[in-house]
Amino acid sequence: LNDTALIKISLDDEQEFAVPNDYSQISLCPNEPVLVSDQSLPGTVIQDITIDNNNISPYNYYILSGDTHGLFSVSNLGKLYLTSPMLNKTSEEFFELTILISSSSSSLSYCRTNISIVRTPKWSYFICPAGPIEWTVEEESPIGTIIGTVKEILLSINNSSELIDKIHMKFNKTYNDAQSFLLNSQTGMITSNSRLDYEQKTSYSLSIVLEPDEFICSISILIKLINKNDNPIVFDVNSLVYNITENNILPYYIGRINLIDIDQLYSYDYEYYLKNPTKQISIDPITGSIILNEQLDREYHGFELQFDIIAMDNKEDNLTSKLIFYINDLNDHGPKFDQEYHSVNISKSLRPDTIIFQVNATSKDPIVNGLLTYELINASDYFYINQQTGIIRLKNYLSSIIMNYTLTVQVFEADINLTDYTNIFISIVNDDNMYFNLNEKNNCFLEENKIINSEVCTIGFDSNDFIYELIDPMKYFQIVGSNGTIINKKIFDYETDQHEYTVTIIAKDRENQVEIIF
Repeated sequence: LNDTALIKISLDDEQEFAVPNDYSQISLCPNEPVLVSDQSLPGTVIQDITIDNNNISPYNYYILSGDTHGLFSVSNLGKLYLTSPMLNKTSEEFFELTILISSSSSSLSYCRTNISIVRTPKWSYFICPAGPIEWTVEEESPIGTIIGTVKEILLSINNSSELIDKIHMKFNKTYNDAQSFLLNSQTGMITSNSRLDYEQKTSYSLSIVLEPDEFICSISILIKLINKNDNPIVFDVNSLVYNITENNILPYYIGRINLIDIDQLYSYDYEYYLKNPTKQISIDPITGSIILNEQLDREYHGFELQFDIIAMDNKEDNLTSKLIFYINDLNDHGPKFDQEYHSVNISKSLRPDTIIFQVNATSKDPIVNGLLTYELINASDYFYINQQTGIIRLKNYLSSIIMNYTLTVQVFEADINLTDYTNIFISIVNDDNMYFNLNEKNNCFLEENKIINSEVCTIGFDSNDFIYELIDPMKYFQIVGSNGTIINKKIFDYETDQHEYTVTIIAKDRENQVEIIF
């Protein structure tokens, strides 16, 4: 679509005018101007400066000065408005305009107005603290104690308080230490929210995130606690108890007395002393080092020694406790028999494996440092010893011809070259007369040609307690078990048979089956 229009432009006669030299003499334009944001759009009306017009001649308005960037204009209706979108590119906080007002029927007049610009904060100008902010607070301060205010720090490094007022703050929750504090999101004031104990934690690390999102800024906070002397100084119990082996090379360093100063403020002021000085040990008053000066023997001193100690500071605040030594025994004493000589009487009729005697050796060392072993020095066919218990037993039946026997027993301890000896004199009591009629021992005769089962002799006694057995490899004789009567089982001829025969008679206890050989 194309169209044309006819425009008629007429020019008035030229008029001369001049701006007054004294700016203060120019009156203010009618009505107050509104605040203009630097984000306002062209066409925004800022002020109505219309003059009452009682005549029909219209007024014309001209901006004479102050609009250095060509941002404003006044319509014929007296409306001062924004004509340019470039206001946000300027930096002035206000513009002072001088306006000429004219009409064809009246003289020229002037008015002035001040346009204030509301500047939108520019986050690009914001300075984020580079390093961590460090604050200190005394331990055990009451809950709610003010630690510091972030806003004050931001104001000190940024010129725009208006920009700072728009900031919101919050803790970075990935830092666990934040649980101990509260944060005011507007002012950045940090207050304690739990007990602050230097002995549990000496410092806290926090991170504060700033909003809005136009800029990325997180502020590191380091809160250090000031240590107070709020815990008593005590002895370190572990430095007062020692296990010491006897017979150490002297002088012998045992250890060092320590104090527990949780606050770590004053423990170095203490000196250490024995309440009752002794030659056995000495204590360095400065370091608390313990030196052993005399040999410790558990067999003499016992298993425990105690000493009273004192720790003194320059304020005469004394600490007292006990220094305890537990003496560990060395295997330095060999085994000893309780007697050097023993005398024992035994019956000739004892059966094998019967206990004869038990020897016993001990050591002055109060603990079992090694294995004691017993041995018979003189080998014997009749006796043997248990190497661990020292029990001596009968190995075989005793011969009738043995009247006494002497055993020598040795004891020694494993891993130590120390031994001891004892002698055991054994008297053997012949108790054959309890089971045999010894008067008949040499009266066993048999005439030749006696019939079988003829009585030769009676070697035993009539008893309900004993029974008799006969051992004859040739089977020429038998015995009556109830009384020990020997009978023949062969008819002998003096001219053709032996004249003497030897047999073995065994008497047995009916209940215990103890064998006594004759």
